[in-house]
Amino acid sequence: MYSFNLPLATYNIKHTILVTNFHILTIFPDMFQGFLNESILKKAQGNGVIDIQLYNIRDYSADKHKKVDDTPYGGGAGMVFTPQPLFDCIEAVKQKPPQPR
Repeated sequence: MYSFNLPLATYNIKHTILVTNFHILTIFPDMFQGFLNESILKKAQGNGVIDIQLYNIRDYSADKHKKVDDTPYGGGAGMVFTPQPLFDCIEAVKQKPPQPR
């Protein structure tokens, strides 16, 4: 098996089938369940063409309340991610070996 690692996607070649692994980092993982388990995405996952992994960024927060928000700089509306949980989540994904098919 050959493996090509890109920042957050891994492509595996096995039995002449290209398997693409998607790693989705989000604070709303349940929001993705609906469309990932329907239609062509469900068929592709079932046939082993793609593999989709969801990661909840809150799980990597060091804060006891699983906080991922930081104070916005310069005022104005909107929220800002605190870097620690996002960085830790990305590092955990990079350390994870590709899923065998």
